[in-house]
Amino acid sequence: MAFKEFREFLDCLEEQDLLRRVKKSVDWNLEIGAVMHEVHQKQGPAVLFENVKGADYPLLCGAMGTVERYCMAMGVPADQRALQKYVMNAYQQPLAPEVVEKAPCQQNVLTGDEIDLSRFPTPFWHPLDGGRFIGTLGVVITEDPETGLRNAAIYREQVLEKDTSCR
Repeated sequence: MAFKEFREFLDCLEEQDLLRRVKKSVDWNLEIGAVMHEVHQKQGPAVLFENVKGADYPLLCGAMGTVERYCMAMGVPADQRALQKYVMNAYQQPLAPEVVEKAPCQQNVLTGDEIDLSRFPTPFWHPLDGGRFIGTLGVVITEDPETGLRNAAIYREQVLEKDTSCR
């Protein structure tokens, strides 16, 4: 990987003028989806919505929205063939997961009644969607409990209730 932490990637996007920050309050209900539709149509920059109505956190959209940014994130030359070669090599030689007791991503852990997915900026992207989707390019990694085989797939994760989502 080209970056040790996600924040380094964001800094790099900003340094290369590939990120726009939106400080104005935006609505999760269709407004973010409409903005990002236009951004994607124009192969525009990644967008960091810093103030999403009702959310406690900012929302980054389109970080991997172009081949250039995808290659940058993977640490390969900005070329579709280089990216394909990198991805095929990763499929053929997957990295084993590293199990740790405590990771930086676990600095804030909520359980039970503390769980409230509404704190996250979860857009209602398109008028015909069935609800709000917290993830639209999320990679879900699973392991078969009987065989131990791992699988990775991309799913849209829909928020159903304050503590429930599905894919």
